[in-house]
Amino acid sequence: MSTIKYNKLVRDRIPEIIEASGKCCVCSTLSDEEYLAKLDEKLNEELAEYQESKSMEELADLLEVIRAVAAARGSSIEEVEVIRRKKAAKRGRFEKRILLTEVQEMGICVYKKRVDWLLFKDGFAIPLEQQAFFQQNPVLATKPGERKDITLIIDGTPCSVELRNLPINAEKNLEHAPIIQTRYRPTDDAPQMFKRVFWKSWEDLPLEKSSATSQKRVRTDLKESFRMLTTDDPMTFMIECHPVED
Repeated sequence: MSTIKYNKLVRDRIPEIIEASGKCCVCSTLSDEEYLAKLDEKLNEELAEYQESKSMEELADLLEVIRAVAAARGSSIEEVEVIRRKKAAKRGRFEKRILLTEVQEMGICVYKKRVDWLLFKDGFAIPLEQQAFFQQNPVLATKPGERKDITLIIDGTPCSVELRNLPINAEKNLEHAPIIQTRYRPTDDAPQMFKRVFWKSWEDLPLEKSSATSQKRVRTDLKESFRMLTTDDPMTFMIECHPVED
């Protein structure tokens, strides 16, 4: 007579099925602690079998063990289902097949601006309240008349622009505040990327350009904007765009 050792958790009717086949089996009843430990083993076993076969039968076996684990830990599959539904409503499911490849840490916001005509033309000014960030940074600090090359990453594309401290006649303008701007030409990458991202504002501009007003503006009801964020490189800034939804 041959004997096969198993020492594994089995379904409730397995001993009965073995006896009906003319064989003899030896079983014992597990303690609560032993039962939980064997359930965890069974969970791993059924998962491995499903991973190998990809069959719905093995998936059903896995679900049966999950039901048993929930009950053994004082819960139920119904309670697990309620938790699943709440989590799905809050965080979504897996239906869109999204593969997360990386997460970029966003830096400090040094400037926030609404989209206007000049953004598509030659740059934007840094308000006085935000100038301290640039002037207190030795790498970025400039004197009147100086300029430095910086990079703006717009929609994933690095764009070279100039950070300019415009020249001011100190004798004639003793109390004139500094004027610090980012500057570029209309044909440079930066304005082209802004046109691509904020295309609704850009499409609206021809109407404004044909009007009698000398101040060209985009529609204020669009409320498109962007934020200028620091990165690990002090000369590079991430532009976080906020276009209107389609």
